[in-house]
Amino acid sequence: MEGETVRQSSSCDELSRDSRK
Repeated sequence: MEGETVRQSSSCDELSRDSRK
């Protein structure tokens, strides 16, 4: 479960970065 949570966090970060651009 922890591994999946970390993966989701990374995805959110990447999406946030794209939205910021």
